[in-house]
Amino acid sequence: AYEISTRDWSSDVCSSDLRLHVQGSLSREGGQLDLKATDWTVEAWQPYLAAYLQPRLQGSVSTQALVRWQGAPGAQLPSVQVPELSLDQWKVIDGDGRAARTAVAWEHLAVQNVTVDGPARTVKVEQLRWTAPQAQLRRDARGELDVSRWVRPQPAQAGGHAAAADTGPAWQIALGQTTLEKGHLQWRDEAQGGEPIQVNLDGLGLRAGALQWPAAKGSAVPVQGELRWLAAER
Repeated sequence: AYEISTRDWSSDVCSSDLRLHVQGSLSREGGQLDLKATDWTVEAWQPYLAAYLQPRLQGSVSTQALVRWQGAPGAQLPSVQVPELSLDQWKVIDGDGRAARTAVAWEHLAVQNVTVDGPARTVKVEQLRWTAPQAQLRRDARGELDVSRWVRPQPAQAGGHAAAADTGPAWQIALGQTTLEKGHLQWRDEAQGGEPIQVNLDGLGLRAGALQWPAAKGSAVPVQGELRWLAAER
């Protein structure tokens, strides 16, 4: 058991890389955090991200979130409400030196009205809008996708013990509306033998209605899309 009096507090952090306001309250029954970040540059976190991701990330994050929990922190999964999350001018840079290339980039990615109910294990997203995404994907002669190397393998836990099995119910995710506009995809395939196959698609657009995972049996998703085939070369 623990005892703690109700306490309210707030803090502001300002730097060239981050403007962050945090306000919270904590009591024996639980607590909450109200966070607001503006133009949070992901480059500032690169030393931490490098342990998990091989590519370098560039871009900014702006968001507002309300986190609530019951009981002691960590006693159960929290509930999170995010009115809006914005990822602007992002780049995923693969490789180093002269071999470095921008594998993925976009101008603006906005997610609106996200509700995460930790105890119920549900995630609801009202709207996702992705503007001007660009991707250069490759498959080498061994049939391996370049993206398969982006996540660094993690060392086994001390003593070789596997993580405890998750016995809770499966997570359910619902997405109300998805919009993709001004997309560009470049695909290079070296696994077919001979000269590599290269396909360029431009003007990619997608509008999808309600999506749900796991998908209900027999459910239909309204989808509208467009693309322009630039070239296919070998």
